[in-house]
Formats: sequence, structure tokens, C-alpha cells
Amino acid sequence: MIGVEPIWADGGPGPLQGAGVLVCHGFSGSPASVRDSSQYLIDQGAAVACPLLPGHGTTWHQMRLSTHQDWYSVLPPALDWLAERTHVQVVFGLSMGGALALRIAQLEPVAGVVLVNPSVGTDSPVYRLVPLLAKFLPTVRGIGSDTKTEAVTEPSYPRAPLAAVASMRELWRLVVQDLDSVRVPVLLFTSREDHVVDGYSGRLLRRRLPELTDYWLENSYHVATMDNDAGFINQTTTAFISDLLRAADEPQ
Repeated sequence: MIGVEPIWADGGPGPLQGAGVLVCHGFSGSPASVRDSSQYLIDQGAAVACPLLPGHGTTWHQMRLSTHQDWYSVLPPALDWLAERTHVQVVFGLSMGGALALRIAQLEPVAGVVLVNPSVGTDSPVYRLVPLLAKFLPTVRGIGSDTKTEAVTEPSYPRAPLAAVASMRELWRLVVQDLDSVRVPVLLFTSREDHVVDGYSGRLLRRRLPELTDYWLENSYHVATMDNDAGFINQTTTAFISDLLRAADEPQ
């Protein structure tokens, strides 16, 4: 697929110099969905790593063969790459990338987490049937390009393989069971209107995460990093990371 290349950028001069940001894209998407946000952080001086998750950026047939273990496997090495270059590491996740970001925070040392319309579960009872449905129905309609603005198109799969959806459900279970181990500041952005992720994830995270700063997005749908509120997300994220940098530099 065109435009889905991973992002690797060393830090430079700017207010975020010394910060490394591991960016996680969403289910059936690619780094294209978070490229503008990544570039904004790079322009502010941060080092950024956004791997292309295994099974993504090619065809849904490849994604059907991948699992949440495969998706997660590329993230710790990327975090190590950032740790070699920076003294504060933050993880940023969109949609299912939010679940992966929280999993990183549960298993690896990071200073903070940024979540944009994260997906860690659903109110829909249909998802309970996914493992059974996957045996008879290979794919369902894709979930890409849910933006309020018509000026952008997200490179994503037109079909979503149910075998991969079933694996995502297992990722949700792991993340939710270990939510109490997330002990770093979390910045949460939630769109008022989202046609991909329902309200379950936001409600759960607001209830379970003690160090949560919460913002509602009034003018964007699910892929808010490509939508009308992208500027607000980028600026607020920069301020959040700046605070983490200052905290890391204060005498202990």
C-alpha cells in the first residue's frame, strides 16, 4: 500500500528535545493515520518511532495470519531504539494502537501515555461471537477513513479479517486485566461522535486510570489525528510531553 511506511526520526532542537515517542497505529490501518501527528512531534524536537505493525500495510489476507502477539512484538525494540537516543519515553496510540500503548505501559518503563479514541473493549454483544463467526465468515467491511472532514483518506484495508478481530479481543482482555499496573500520567482524547469505537473504552479508562487527563473532541470522528481536531491533539500532546520532560529534570 502507498504511504504506509514506518516512521523513524532522531530528535533535534526544540521544546521536546530529549523526548522519545513510540507511536502505535490502529487495527487494519498504518503509520499514515498518525503521520501528521508524528511529524509535528518531530518538528518540536522529539525522536519518533512508528513501526508498521505485522500484517498491516499489505493486504487483509496477510493480516488474517497475524495476531496481537505479532503486533506487539515490534514495539519493545522500537522503544529500545528511542531509549538509546532520549531520556524520557512516551507512548502514543490511536484506536487499537491505544490498547498496544497501554500494554507497553504495563510491561515496559515509559513516562506517560497518550491515547486517541483508544479501543480496549466494546458494549456490543456481537463481539463475543467473533471467534465462532471467524470460522465461517472470513471478513467484514473495513473501518478506515472515519473522519468528519472529507479532505483526507486513510490508507487502510477495505475488509477486516475476523480472525484478527478475535485476536484483538484477546489483546483487550490482557490490557483490561492489567489496567491497575498503569501508574504513569495518561492523556486521553475522545471524539464525541465515533463510528468505530463505542463509549465502553472511555468509560472504563476514566474509572480505572488514576492519573488521567481527559479531553473531548467536538469536531472529529474516529481517526481524529487526520481530522479537524488534529491541531489541538498535537499541541496538547506537546504540552503534556513537555511537562514530563520537566518532571524528569527536577531533582529527586
